[in-house]
Amino acid sequence: MRKNVKGLNNEDLLASNRAIILQKLKRTGVCSRADLAKETGLTQASVSKIVSSLIRLNIVRETGFMAGGMGRRSRGIVLNAAGFKVIGIKISRRSFSVGLFDIGGRDYDIYTEAIPEGQAPRTSIRKIREVAENHIERNKDIVAVGVTVPGPYLKAESRIAVMTETNGWNYLNLKEEFTDLGGLPVFIEHDANSAAIAEWWFGDFARDQGVLIYLLADEGIGAGVVVDGSVLRGVNGIAAEIGHISVDVSGARCRCGNYGCLEGYCSSLAFVKKTRELLASRCGSSLTVHHRLTAAHIFNAAGEGDELAVNMVKRAGRYLGYGIVTLVNAYDPSVIIIGNTMAGGGELLMDSIKKVVKERILPEIYEKLSIKFTGFKIDPVLYGAGAIATDYFLKNPSDFLENRAEHAI
Repeated sequence: MRKNVKGLNNEDLLASNRAIILQKLKRTGVCSRADLAKETGLTQASVSKIVSSLIRLNIVRETGFMAGGMGRRSRGIVLNAAGFKVIGIKISRRSFSVGLFDIGGRDYDIYTEAIPEGQAPRTSIRKIREVAENHIERNKDIVAVGVTVPGPYLKAESRIAVMTETNGWNYLNLKEEFTDLGGLPVFIEHDANSAAIAEWWFGDFARDQGVLIYLLADEGIGAGVVVDGSVLRGVNGIAAEIGHISVDVSGARCRCGNYGCLEGYCSSLAFVKKTRELLASRCGSSLTVHHRLTAAHIFNAAGEGDELAVNMVKRAGRYLGYGIVTLVNAYDPSVIIIGNTMAGGGELLMDSIKKVVKERILPEIYEKLSIKFTGFKIDPVLYGAGAIATDYFLKNPSDFLENRAEHAI
């Protein structure tokens, strides 16, 4: 028997319907009141009431006349995207980025700074806050801040459980570290979840329904799952933590406690580390000229036919394929989007991925599955940080405009 099932009061219904209209405008651009009623299933009277309230809040505005049925014309309604800005913050193992976006997804300014190895986490946070606060002082139309962090991220505790290749981050309560940031609401999210929301809202595969997975292949490996517009987080916030599934039960022990974790084989850090190890016995490789080897060096060499580089890219693709097979069997997605550093492997990497996936899932499932690289020109995770803040704003606009209390979620 189900317990603690809560109903919706009138205020909840109004907020929900308002969010539906804003999300529809975000997807379709200009829309008439009649079209909004048809698309959302709301009555025209309800739509008119909600639109009027959103116009008063300056979140939407009327534009020119649109042609309608029976020769009628009606005023178009459009989201006032440029009137509301959000800050996106990406924290990773080796760098941080801060971006200024509007709620339509346009980027205005992006700043990135390297994090020196061994730098204290609070030093990094102080520098991040300085950049963000500078934006807030100069832009009075900022309504929210989104922060993305590597996982596993324990959302209820606002704490990173494990950040491989670093020390100290797992002891910090990030909600406390980012509170009082210009009096704006701050939303903290797992990096892959944020990128998945960005793809859902702004990507080439933007949609209203279905299951979308974003596979983050960067310094770590993670995945974000979006089901009908909502992020699947799990009880502790670590759903789809694909980087810590075991692909070798006899492999090295990970700091998460498991053995042979996926990210130990195909993250960008593991990719470079393994290549560097093999270079010691491969004098003929063109990669020997690089004193500080990077993933980009390996991808470029593979494109030029370097045997070691080609083999390393194929190897990384195989392991990413193993992870994708697990994601397919667990979540049955319609699309899997791969992004970040390892996407630089291009078609050579993708061919290796698809070969493994095709061999290991049902043919009927493979035929319906789309596996693509992200189409974003800027960092999808940073874009996702802005998308997380935008997502909350569009779903709860009155909360932001009527009460900008200092809080973090």
